[in-house]
Amino acid sequence: GWYRGNAIGTDLSGQSNTLTVTGTSAGAGANGKATTLFNGTTDKATIPSFSLPSPTGVSMAICCNIKSGISFAAICAYNGNGHTLFEDPSGFGDASHTAYVNGGSNFTPAVNLNPTPTGFKRLITTEDNTTPFNMFYYVNNVASGAAVASATRIATAQVFTVGARDASSSPSNIDVAEVCVYAGVLSVSQVGRLDAYYKDRFGL
Repeated sequence: GWYRGNAIGTDLSGQSNTLTVTGTSAGAGANGKATTLFNGTTDKATIPSFSLPSPTGVSMAICCNIKSGISFAAICAYNGNGHTLFEDPSGFGDASHTAYVNGGSNFTPAVNLNPTPTGFKRLITTEDNTTPFNMFYYVNNVASGAAVASATRIATAQVFTVGARDASSSPSNIDVAEVCVYAGVLSVSQVGRLDAYYKDRFGL
């Protein structure tokens, strides 16, 4: 899936994973490119059955500006109890930000995503091919740790949501420039190229 802020529901990847958009408004923009603002209460963009070719795991990348810290808010999620980027998981008992994977395994990244200082951030998660696998989390191309998760890969055709979790819960107040979702693992070099693309496109 490949989504840009000027039309957040349109899948540019050719895979026809069109998102149904509820609410949202025009964001502040980034480097002259349109963005989409999610209000942190009712706004979301979701598809109930996001198609991946095989259960080989999932990688997600998003360039967004976190507008305000909301407890346990989800930036984007593939299977809400699976692979989710959380904005402010105070429910985990810490004040930092984290990624949450496969029903409970989580870790706190070295780079805090607190809304201060403000600005667009480049967030990427991916998995490796070990069993049980590790999930890696990058903030602005800085690797921020890993968590051992379930040995079972996330199944195909799960709900995918931007701006919330499980299509409705844990909404987040974010300004989104672009979102990419990949089947399988991203290598370190692929993460670097994707991060460089976001950095160049959005003037970061």
